[in-house]
Amino acid sequence: MTEQAVKGETASLQKLSKPFLTPDDVTSLLSRLFGLRACRVDEFNSYDDRIYHVTTVPGQGIGEQREFMLKVLNSVFTAEGAVETQTDILDFLQSFPELRCQCPVANLSGQFVSFESIQNDYLNGERIGRIAAPTAVRLFSFLPGKPLLKLAPIPPVSFLKLGEHLGGLQIALQKYPNDVKSLERRAGLDIWCLQNLSDLRSYLHVVKDAKSLRIVKEVITEYERKVTPIYGELRKGIVHHDYNESNVLAVSPLGGNSQGTRGFEISGVIDFDSMVYSCLVFEIAVPMMYLMFCSDQPLEATANLLAGFESRAPLTEKERGVLRVLVAGRFIQSLVLGLYSSSFNPDNSCIVGTQAKSLNLLEDFWNHPEEDLMKLWRDIKGNVS
Repeated sequence: MTEQAVKGETASLQKLSKPFLTPDDVTSLLSRLFGLRACRVDEFNSYDDRIYHVTTVPGQGIGEQREFMLKVLNSVFTAEGAVETQTDILDFLQSFPELRCQCPVANLSGQFVSFESIQNDYLNGERIGRIAAPTAVRLFSFLPGKPLLKLAPIPPVSFLKLGEHLGGLQIALQKYPNDVKSLERRAGLDIWCLQNLSDLRSYLHVVKDAKSLRIVKEVITEYERKVTPIYGELRKGIVHHDYNESNVLAVSPLGGNSQGTRGFEISGVIDFDSMVYSCLVFEIAVPMMYLMFCSDQPLEATANLLAGFESRAPLTEKERGVLRVLVAGRFIQSLVLGLYSSSFNPDNSCIVGTQAKSLNLLEDFWNHPEEDLMKLWRDIKGNVS
């Protein structure tokens, strides 16, 4: 089947796919593309891609390095054309070592992205079809540390350093000197991008619980009332757009206590595949939702996160005015799209693991009076200024 035929056929399929790889396929890719011999390959759970922690046999790594992350992007995201720009930005971010961003590793041809013809599982109604299509393959250096969620519960004041780090990342991303039109196109295509929140209306049939459906509809309506009319006035730029409890890695200092104010250090940030060119305020709205999972005092925690972020990258009045609905917007994206994906793949723990807790947090957050929330943000920001 030609590449053009694949594009034509997959266009009629539902936009949900995942690469299909056997263990032998993975070891073959590592050997052929990177000259690596693996002694151990462990797969991580993922929504749409394949992610592997690779350990090479002694003497068969790259320099002293024997641990890597191999990522095989699904063919739909590959076809959207942003992967090369996203990877180039990651290479650019190595100029900011204090940010500890994931580092891409070149293949034997000196390229950071390899495009391979790989079987992808596409959903066509209730049937899964398997089609070979161009699929991006990349290797990254392995970063130490545990996902932030593993250190939970984290005291609220410790979220200040996370906010400061994220603010520094936003500043660095805006210094990227090359064309980002592919990231702007990707933003328009990605149902997970907050600018497309209204598109969730097409997925509401998967929300069976009446209370959940009511909240989802309320958030979409509020978004359309508050954000849509001023969308053109919100500042735009490059955003990681997925700074979450799994993508931020941390380590406890020697002799440290994970419950103390300085009980962890950020050791790395991974997974830049959701990076887009869109509203800068999305960068803080997304983690204000996800990092609630890491605290027993979620509102206070995210208020500290916001204060730390604004100490480096202040918001405008308009951005702060839509922040509450954007945080809730990420909650309902996670809820609705998680339900949609799990209806096809009920065994994927990456999808179904946080649904109940996410719903409880959403209810508490959305039912909290907006005036009280804004006051909390102002008070904590004032305390750390």
